[in-house]
Amino acid sequence: TSLERISVDNIHAFNFVYITNQNINHLKLRPTRIRETIMRKKLFTFLLAIVASLGTLFAASGTCGPNLTWDLTDGVLTISGTGAMDYELYSAPWSDSRASIQSVVIEEGVTTIGAYAFSHCLNLTSVTLPEGLTTIGRYAFEECNSLTSIDIPNSVIIIPTAESAFWDCTNLTAINVASNNTNFCSIEGVLFSKDKTKILTYPQGKHGSYTIPNSVTIIGWSAFQGCSGLTSVTLPNSVTSIGDYAFSGCTGLTSVTIPNSVTSIGIAAFEGCSALASVTIPNSVTEIESYTFRNCKISSINFLGTLEEWCNREWNIENLLGGDTNQLYQLFINGILQEDIVIPSSVTYISGTFYNCSSLTSVRMDEGVMFIWGRAFYNCIALTSIDFPNSITFIEKNAFAGCTNLPIIDNIRYADTYLVEVIDNSLPVFSIRKGTKWIPSTAFDGCYNLTSMTIPESVIEIGYAAFTMCPSLKTVIFKPVVPPTIINYDIFDKENNVKIVVPFGTLDTYKTEYSWMLKHHTFHVVSKNPNLINMPTSISLTFEEGEMQHIASYGIEEGAEFAGNVIEYIGLEPNSEYANMPFFIKTIEGDYDTIHYSFTTPALTLTTKPSKAVSATTAILLAETNMSDAEVSCGFEYKRNDAPADMAGTKVFCPVASGQMAGRLKNLKDDVYYKYRAFYQSKSGNMYYGDWQYIFTGDNAVEFDPILYTYTASVVTETGATLSGYALAGSEDFTEQGFEYWAESRTNSGANAPHRMPAGLNEHFFAQANGIKMTVTLTNLDEGTVYKYRAYGKVGNQYYYGSEQTFTTQGEWQEGQGIEEVPSDKVPSTKAQKILRNGQIYILYKDQMYNVQGQKVK
Repeated sequence: TSLERISVDNIHAFNFVYITNQNINHLKLRPTRIRETIMRKKLFTFLLAIVASLGTLFAASGTCGPNLTWDLTDGVLTISGTGAMDYELYSAPWSDSRASIQSVVIEEGVTTIGAYAFSHCLNLTSVTLPEGLTTIGRYAFEECNSLTSIDIPNSVIIIPTAESAFWDCTNLTAINVASNNTNFCSIEGVLFSKDKTKILTYPQGKHGSYTIPNSVTIIGWSAFQGCSGLTSVTLPNSVTSIGDYAFSGCTGLTSVTIPNSVTSIGIAAFEGCSALASVTIPNSVTEIESYTFRNCKISSINFLGTLEEWCNREWNIENLLGGDTNQLYQLFINGILQEDIVIPSSVTYISGTFYNCSSLTSVRMDEGVMFIWGRAFYNCIALTSIDFPNSITFIEKNAFAGCTNLPIIDNIRYADTYLVEVIDNSLPVFSIRKGTKWIPSTAFDGCYNLTSMTIPESVIEIGYAAFTMCPSLKTVIFKPVVPPTIINYDIFDKENNVKIVVPFGTLDTYKTEYSWMLKHHTFHVVSKNPNLINMPTSISLTFEEGEMQHIASYGIEEGAEFAGNVIEYIGLEPNSEYANMPFFIKTIEGDYDTIHYSFTTPALTLTTKPSKAVSATTAILLAETNMSDAEVSCGFEYKRNDAPADMAGTKVFCPVASGQMAGRLKNLKDDVYYKYRAFYQSKSGNMYYGDWQYIFTGDNAVEFDPILYTYTASVVTETGATLSGYALAGSEDFTEQGFEYWAESRTNSGANAPHRMPAGLNEHFFAQANGIKMTVTLTNLDEGTVYKYRAYGKVGNQYYYGSEQTFTTQGEWQEGQGIEEVPSDKVPSTKAQKILRNGQIYILYKDQMYNVQGQKVK
């Protein structure tokens, strides 16, 4: 009743049951060491501490097994009988009397000591174990702090080491094993396996330095755990493995040298070695488990290998050192401080490797590095320069967090092409610099005032939730033509209904790539930012077809107008720079806008190929080029081989089809050598040639097939489309040529049902055209319909075809197209239903069908 204060300094895991004395005025718990590996209940520690402070002694007796009895008299606990103890954890019948136990005598016949049997017997000084005892339970003598030595008989075959029978016996200096024990042995009081290859338990009461014998290959689980008096340890070259928690809690250990024989280091092997400031890791180590140096004050790591070998080990230093509690500042490779590093090409990904290396100033990565995981360069405060390779495909959030010397531009910190950190999230406007490739996860999370954002063309990846918790964000403009990869989730708050603006020609691609966003956000197209593709002799500007309804006309030269959603300006000089080239847009309201483009055309490829076929009077000439299909000022020049060198040849113009040029020469003279070459003539009149090729017209008749290409359709509307193709006759002229087309299906899912399909679906039609490069405009097509088409040429009764292409008319296909006025002299009524079917208009009146001329049709 006089107890007013109790302080407990060395708590591992504490579970209060109750406090019986309500007069206690002060209770203070000071947890100096938390052992996370085995969280166990200690139900009676607090009560025992009170009892011990009162100095009360108890005398009692009872049973502790079917055939076992116990007697506690004058501080001596005697266990008698035969067999094993049968109680569960903490339920030993003498538990309430633990503070009174000074000596334990176990008589012959007892085979097993139960788990926690004598734990917290704080006054226990001696233990007598009989021959015939086989098992000592886990934590059997835990925290018997007055115990200095114990003798293990020959018969014992089980002594827990991972859950040590002698855990926290802080004054235990010797574990002595009888010489004939077949499982264990002891050397100077240290417990080993019988063959001395594995060290099992080092008594926690031993102090100073220790040299492990040369026979040892394995340092066992928790072998030195809690040995706070151990100041240094020497590991022989025989050791290959350091077990989990092997040196955990060795607070007096200041340094450790791991020999070159060690290949693996277990979980938390040096956890809590708070005096350990540096560590040397040999090149032989291939596996280090998590939290190896957690809660240490590691200021430097010296790796006895090359930087390449260090990186290839894939260390996760964040786990290795235990998160923010470490103090790693320097990384040494073979004793050399790493300040400027070059990561070799053999390394594919980096994970925590340079975590908290404050001496690191610059990093260059060779081609081959692909992934940089979280905290790889965390808190490298001296890092000012990073050179990423083109092979990088992924950088995780926090990879460069805390790198305070990296540049800040417009309130955003960057690591080369990687956006690292938003500095002030209260701003309404941020400008992501051009050249940025990666926007990390949650990069702008919590920017409550942010109203709009532009993603530059260079961005290839956006982390998950990059713009969440941004309630004011309403518009995001995407400049990349290829949608950036988005990691895992929607990058916007779903409730915001963000307007997503994308470049011309990419709307369908973005909708497909970001399909999960369609439910919560709307997609729009940038009206005045067409996609530009420059080729050796032309530039191509592509509009999103859906935007064409807002544009009346447009062109590259003022006054010149084009139709369709693709404009190609041809006749340019190859391998030349063009600056501020104007492009004009006229809206349906009559407004004009001008966009200027600067670009460089690539070099021209013009390769003359051997002739495909030659007869006595006809030849097919071939060439390959990288010019656009729109180019027209190109073809072949030919002349007799024996003509004078300065004599101009004859030029025939031929179109380009998918990088191929083909020309047909007729009415040649037989038995003559000719030479020919491909040419291109720019608008300014400059000529470009391929090399010469040669043909010989023999006196023979050769038959060869025509060449046909089908181009992509342009100017596709609700009821029309423009088709283009290429038809080069073979040894015989075409008798007919043009395009074959047919309606394949409807875009309206209801209309696609079999009973809704009209009889004319898949009915083939032909539109004739002339010339090598053919163009035809189809009208009276069905709305919302998928059409297929192909170029064709007919020679006699034989048809030749190009490849099939597809286009889809705008709108939605319906059986009837509405009610409208019809001239009374054409049909019996002024009110009738107009129907568009298979490209033809019909009038339906009282179940009778009429054509527009008023004639009845079936």
